Amino acid sequence: MIRKICTPVVLGVLLFVGIAASSAPLQVGISVDSSAIPLLLLVSLDGGMGPFNITVTGLDSRDITYQETARTELRTISVAIPWNRRHLVRVSAEDSAGEKAGTEVECEDRIRQQEPFTLDAARYGALRQAGSWKQLTSLADGKLHAETSASFSRSQDAGDTEKPTKKATAGRAEGSGVQVSAQWPGLYVFQSGVDGPTVEVTISPSESFQLGIRGMIDDYEPRALGFTHMDEILPRMASDGVNAVQFVKKLTMKSVRDSVVHDACPYPDWDEKLACAIRLAKSAGFTVMLRVALWLDAPWPESDATLSALQPSDWAAWFASYGGFVLRYADLAEQNGADIYQFADNLHSTYSHEVEYRNLVKALRSRYPGKLLVSTGPWNRDGLSKVGFWDCLDYIGICGSFHTVGAVPYEVATRMKTDDVYRVYKESFESQVLPIARRFKKQVLCCEAYYQSRVGSTYSPSGIPNWDSPGVDYSFTQPVSFAEQVRGYDAYLRVVSEYAHVFAGMFALQWCLEDPTWPVLWGGGGTHNIYSTPAEGLFSLWWDGLPSPEGVPAAAPDCPLVSEVGGYWTMWTFGGATGVASLGGRTVKTEESGMVGIGPNSPLDVTYSNPGRMFESVCTLLLNFGAPRDLSDYAGILLDASADPAATFQIELDFGEQEWIGSIAPPIEIGQGRATYFVSFDELRVMKDARIQYGLGEKEIGLSEVRGIRVNLLSPRGALHIYDFKPVRDPLVPAAGA
Repeated sequence: MIRKICTPVVLGVLLFVGIAASSAPLQVGISVDSSAIPLLLLVSLDGGMGPFNITVTGLDSRDITYQETARTELRTISVAIPWNRRHLVRVSAEDSAGEKAGTEVECEDRIRQQEPFTLDAARYGALRQAGSWKQLTSLADGKLHAETSASFSRSQDAGDTEKPTKKATAGRAEGSGVQVSAQWPGLYVFQSGVDGPTVEVTISPSESFQLGIRGMIDDYEPRALGFTHMDEILPRMASDGVNAVQFVKKLTMKSVRDSVVHDACPYPDWDEKLACAIRLAKSAGFTVMLRVALWLDAPWPESDATLSALQPSDWAAWFASYGGFVLRYADLAEQNGADIYQFADNLHSTYSHEVEYRNLVKALRSRYPGKLLVSTGPWNRDGLSKVGFWDCLDYIGICGSFHTVGAVPYEVATRMKTDDVYRVYKESFESQVLPIARRFKKQVLCCEAYYQSRVGSTYSPSGIPNWDSPGVDYSFTQPVSFAEQVRGYDAYLRVVSEYAHVFAGMFALQWCLEDPTWPVLWGGGGTHNIYSTPAEGLFSLWWDGLPSPEGVPAAAPDCPLVSEVGGYWTMWTFGGATGVASLGGRTVKTEESGMVGIGPNSPLDVTYSNPGRMFESVCTLLLNFGAPRDLSDYAGILLDASADPAATFQIELDFGEQEWIGSIAPPIEIGQGRATYFVSFDELRVMKDARIQYGLGEKEIGLSEVRGIRVNLLSPRGALHIYDFKPVRDPLVPAAGA
């Protein structure tokens, strides 16, 4: 069965049908022919005078854009749409007199797994050679590279007697098309012949696939900014099919022999921010899990010694200390509505103390009504069997990913296809996890699955080649590979899909819910980050068809949605200048060409020093997170600053739904004494090059789609101190420091 909802993307414009002249106003219409794959977007033009310039632009759900243009006398054209994820398709037209018109349609096409569909050769072109289906797994040059074959049968065109290639599985021909089915969900591409045209099709999980908990994990480390962008992050998660979030409370010990547990957070109000984050996520419809994790106060990998080598000198004192924290955060979880509480994380050497844990569970049950669990393995051989108290918990908790280490040599592992990785992961699950689940008659909850975007991460954590060998080199750094990260998660999700009745759900590491600078500073690869990577697209493909919340949090008492204007501060310095910011009671610095994030609506205190007086420019950027912001109700920009010596600066505002279109205000001089300056949005003018490129008037400022605001220092002089810099609704200028 094929389920089509409107249409997506654009490629290959076919021109046909009648020519006519008209003096009526130009109008653009769109209809969809969904009778074949690829779909056809039918564009009709009424009124206006030919010839017409037609532009078809597509924007998918991950902000990937593409464009097709044509100049024609025809009043009806068709646009083939082979790329079929959710898209917003816009069609604009301009006639010979310069009159413009346009319209748009939001589209989606989903083809269900294991339900064969047919490529229509009449629409697509004769498929005279055996084609090949391949599953797409990694982003490169805007395309996903392929791995896994799917079965298909080609059309029997007249005079065509060639047999399918060996990679193709025999199937039945149907009319003049090619019938296709696939075992696993994915993005698939069919190519006619060696160099023939291609068509891309999304295969969703079968309708029988259900997974109750589909979650992302926040960062382990507490951050001074707190949870400042929940109103932007949660809706995006929900649009990917995510319905659960996990917050981590980090605790530490000084050594494996220590009997005292410590709170590692340096920010006194972080627990309050955590409580607010839980409430905001619940208000947005998410399932919330709170996890207590214990590390040694040491760099990695020494910090992980608690996972297997924890041996306190006084076990009773340790359980009293650790149990105190466990009960404290159970209260926080209960008071703010968390649904699941994981109170022990990979503490393998402690789980033999069954009596102490059963007593702790009993105490937890008396004060926390939600689900309880601990976690271990599966990377720790026999770790799950060491927990004798699964019967008093709600789930079998597994933490850590499956890997191929021990199953194949490293040189083989880095060349394995997803099918092969999946088979190794499946064997690990069936031998290590499934027997425990069956024995205790409990569902499995994956508390953490992780794969870094590095070569070898499907083989071992961080992709280290000699992971299980003596003298392992933990400092070894592998090259970035988003393909490897996707391959690991795809293989893991296949295991979850096959044993969906056993899994209660899974959480993937990580999607930072706190510091919004994290994905910008660390999103270039080589990390666990999922946001805005091919891995996010993979999770969306697997989960997007399942029920998910709207994801829009409601303001809770004492928990404001702090990113009203959105974005965060970034300091850019050049030519030997440095920036210092006071952030959460600590000082952070930038190096040359460095940057540091500062809270979006928190007090700002930034000093740029320039002892060499050599830099050419300095700017502070209020970078919006995820999408443009609407500042239509704001009057202008307030800058509270001083300079030594006096300096000239200029406000720049960038706007545009997709592009960053620059506009600037007249220069203003900052004096040596602290003062407050106000720049009205009415003073902004679109830059000349932008006016030419986008055909804008000088005052056509898009305040409804603001991308960023900068203060650019025009005179290369000494130090600049910024106390505050923000959009304001009230044009009245308060006194400096007010």
